[in-house]
Amino acid sequence: MIWAVVPAAGRGSRFGGDLPKQYAPLYGRTVLHHTLLALARHRSVEGIMVALAPGDPHWPGFRELAGKPVLQCDGGRERADSVLAALQALPKSVRERDWVLVHVGFAMSKIDEAEAAMTLDQVQKMGADYINEIEAFNASEIA
Repeated sequence: MIWAVVPAAGRGSRFGGDLPKQYAPLYGRTVLHHTLLALARHRSVEGIMVALAPGDPHWPGFRELAGKPVLQCDGGRERADSVLAALQALPKSVRERDWVLVHVGFAMSKIDEAEAAMTLDQVQKMGADYINEIEAFNASEIA
């Protein structure tokens, strides 16, 4: 199981403009909407947790995209605070050995479906190899 965490509480002050950069329009949707859709459409993503600025007036209130739950929580003052808040707000069904993908940020513009798929596929492959190595190491320690 993979959940995605999208820190979106920033104001985008360096970006300028009237809206935070995650709400900037791009090809008929906001940058945030493109990002959430790309993540939700991946077969391995179970759901998405979005960390928002408290009382964010721009949040469109997504509860589901591409059949996947989109949950929200209050983010923090810094990006790291928002990531931590989102991790703590994940559903209880997310277990210790599940993977959580943290979106790198909106400075990178939007993520498209191909990039999301490639990243998630690589994480799963590396994760399986890494877990197998740890389990092999643990088994050898016991033997």
